[in-house]
Amino acid sequence: MTGRYGSVLALTVLGGCGGGYCGDVSVELDPDVPTKIDFAWEKKGEGRLEWGYDESYGTVVDAGSEDAHEASVLGAKQLREVFWKVVTTVGNNDKECVGTTDTLGAASSIADMFLDTYEPTEVSSEPYFIGAAMFDAATLFAVDRDASMVWFMPAEEDRLTTEIKFKRGTNNLIYNVYADRYDTDLGTVKEMTLGLDPVNETRIEWGHHFFTELPDGTITYTAIHAENVVPDGWSIDACDERFRIMEDGVEKCTVVGHDLVEVPLDGDPVILLSTFDVFDVVPWEDWDLNFYPQGQTWLHANAVNYDEERETYLWSFAGYDTVLEVDRTGSVVRSFGDFGDYKATLGGYARGEDGFNFQHDPQWTPDGNMLMFTYDHENGCYAVEFEVDDANQTMTEVWQFGRDEGLNVQALGQAIRLKNGNTFVNYGSTGILREVSPAGQVVWEAYTGSGTFFGNVYPFDSFYP
Repeated sequence: MTGRYGSVLALTVLGGCGGGYCGDVSVELDPDVPTKIDFAWEKKGEGRLEWGYDESYGTVVDAGSEDAHEASVLGAKQLREVFWKVVTTVGNNDKECVGTTDTLGAASSIADMFLDTYEPTEVSSEPYFIGAAMFDAATLFAVDRDASMVWFMPAEEDRLTTEIKFKRGTNNLIYNVYADRYDTDLGTVKEMTLGLDPVNETRIEWGHHFFTELPDGTITYTAIHAENVVPDGWSIDACDERFRIMEDGVEKCTVVGHDLVEVPLDGDPVILLSTFDVFDVVPWEDWDLNFYPQGQTWLHANAVNYDEERETYLWSFAGYDTVLEVDRTGSVVRSFGDFGDYKATLGGYARGEDGFNFQHDPQWTPDGNMLMFTYDHENGCYAVEFEVDDANQTMTEVWQFGRDEGLNVQALGQAIRLKNGNTFVNYGSTGILREVSPAGQVVWEAYTGSGTFFGNVYPFDSFYP
């Protein structure tokens, strides 16, 4: 049998307990995910698989009550000996087969992750993190609290994948794929099993960066949308010559904006809102970033998150230091930041339009505050939380972490509130992941080798539904 990591032999256990019972058990390393071990056996009764890193096992997997049983080891560390026990219960009698199998390693630079800090009694209960990482090519991965690789998949060449997570209510994964240079429409959200078997694909035309999944299965994403605009209050000289065009005798500038698009499970895509219907086109400090080949970089939309309780999206525009709250009719409910109605105050002192800069991944906390990852020109990148005052249309900082460190994150970044009140902070292009207490103590930190950086990364509880 041949997979992504070469030839993998199917293993059959030939000895063990239960009067030759192990002869009925097939044990196979998955050819595509070599931290996954598949078991199959035929025996009438209730089946289960137990596994761990010693003979105490620890993880129990239900294998059903049919005559033919199947179960898999999921979430095992790479390059480790896994102890397992296959059990079939008939009445009050257990038939057991025991053995060990070594997992293989990841053929990727992301395999070189290192644990810096781990305070087991202080961290939140989520034992795993799943995400996307980029080096020469994207890799999808999951690590445990020891920063050990427990699942991984190399992505396609010349493609970017910046988002992967579990599909709501399932044990399947969904992830995005788009052209690494944004020059070709390859936008797709793919669904697959943990064994990499394809399940479904959803086209997200000209989609990029990140997407969000709604409870009803709708996929919402940000799409590239270019238009030719007449400069209004600024000179055509601010437009790169490559993006200037004569139209009806008027010189215009091709500018890249964005659409917010919903794709229902069974239906056609719906454009909820276009940035050209909300903002005036105004050059900004990184106007010449040349991020998109279709035209002048304008707003640089970099995140969309759906809040189930509010039934609204937070749509982030790093270029304008602005976040929009948008409902499912496409109406702007509230706007925050430089080009919004709600202005931010940091750390007890006003910064005017510099309340937050080049923000990433804004989301609501359970307390109703807005949490995001942001950049300060003087102090580097950090996580910050704002209390929102609707009466005065203000945002007041109530918590931050990392402002004084001076970490310069060139791309991406993330902040997520965890179950126990700690905050998970993803430092994007620096390759650093942290969990931080409300008091600002780093209780968990892992990092990658030089040159590898993270897309979005999410904590999760279990590989089993």
